[in-house]
Amino acid sequence: MVILTTMIGLAILVIGRQLFWIFIAALVFMIGITYGEQLLINQPEWMLFAASSLVALLGALLAYTLQRFAGIAAGVAIGWYLTILIFNYTNLDLGQAEKYVPIIVGILCGIFIWFFFDWGVIILSSMAGAAMIVSGMRFGNQTLLIFLIALSILGMAIQGILYFQEDSKGR
Repeated sequence: MVILTTMIGLAILVIGRQLFWIFIAALVFMIGITYGEQLLINQPEWMLFAASSLVALLGALLAYTLQRFAGIAAGVAIGWYLTILIFNYTNLDLGQAEKYVPIIVGILCGIFIWFFFDWGVIILSSMAGAAMIVSGMRFGNQTLLIFLIALSILGMAIQGILYFQEDSKGR
């Protein structure tokens, strides 16, 4: 499962904007794998994989047909997920606010995608791809956070270059 997640994460990191609907499917799959264990208690791993894959397929269909809405939903989900991930890596304790900060960040990410769709997808897909890659690594939390940041920046740079190349060809 780690190899598959890492490979999907690498693809999303590098070409998440070009393959928007695959980015959405991968995001839904990642969240399904991460939190599906809480819903499918004591079920075999193949059942978790199958359920996550089915929900990811539905997410891809939604992204394909309702691109703007799916982008906003993805922004909310990845903002929420990354905030929790960063809290875990930094051992940051915000007390009661810890419940609300991921929701607020998620909503802000959704709004960001609404107003700046292409760049929002580039930034958030880079971060989601980096999170998928980092999830398979076994290092200390600070090292994982450094990898998350470095891979996110690398993904944004690669996708930004590809975006500008597409844009210059279109003129």
